[in-house]
Amino acid sequence: MEHFKIDKFLENTNIFEFDNRIELLKKFAKMIYDDNRKFNLTGFKTIEDIFYKLIVDSLEPIKYLDVPRGTSFVDIGTGSGIPGIPIAVFFPETKGLLLDSNLKRIDFIRKVIREIDINDIVAESVRLEEVGKSSDNREMYDWVFSRAMGNVFVTVELGSPFLKLGGYLYIYSNIENSSLYPEVVAHASKLGLNLLNSIELKEIGIKKGLVFQKVSSLSDVYPRRFAAIKRDAAKFEW
Repeated sequence: MEHFKIDKFLENTNIFEFDNRIELLKKFAKMIYDDNRKFNLTGFKTIEDIFYKLIVDSLEPIKYLDVPRGTSFVDIGTGSGIPGIPIAVFFPETKGLLLDSNLKRIDFIRKVIREIDINDIVAESVRLEEVGKSSDNREMYDWVFSRAMGNVFVTVELGSPFLKLGGYLYIYSNIENSSLYPEVVAHASKLGLNLLNSIELKEIGIKKGLVFQKVSSLSDVYPRRFAAIKRDAAKFEW
C-alpha cells in the first residue's frame, strides 16, 4: 500500500496534514479487499480501486467542509462503511451513526471500528423507516450522507427524519438540480427540505452532488412504510 500516490487527493486540501489518517484509510481498503468475498462489500476487485474509487472518491466532494468539533452525522445504507468510515477518519472530531439492514456488513464495519480504533462511531443493523421514528435519533443530527441508496425520492424521505433544523442531507450523485423531477423537489419540501443551488453548495464547501437543508420540522407521518415509499418512488427513476 505504500506505493499509493496521494498527491492528487491532498492538492489544495489545507485541512489535511501528513498524519496517520492516510494509513488508517489504507488499512480500511485492505480490510474491504480481504473480506469482500465473504460479505459482498463492493464490486471493485483491486486494493487500488477500493482505495481510490470507493474510499477517496467518497471524500473528494466533501473534503473542504468546515466540520466543527462534535458535528454528528448518519450514513444511511452504509454498505461496506462508505462514506461513514472515511468521514470518521478524515474528520476525527465527528460523531457518526452508520446504518444498514444487512447484519453481516454491519458486523464487518464493527470489526473495522475495533481494529482501526475509531472513536465516537456506531454501526447498527436496522430498517431506516423504523429507526427514523425513534426519539433517540429523530431530528438529532447535523448531517445525513447517502452514497448508495439510489432513488432520490427514497433517500429524502428516509434521510430527513434524522436531521435537526439547519442540518444537511448530502446525496452522492451526478444528477444536476435542473434534472430532478419537480415532484421529487416538492416531496422534499413536504419533508422540510430545501434543495441548495450551486452557489450555496460552494459556500458550504461542497464540490458536487445534491444537498438539501432541513428548514422545517417533519410531520409524524414520515417516514412511511418502505413499501409505500418505494411505490411512489418508482415513478421517478433515473
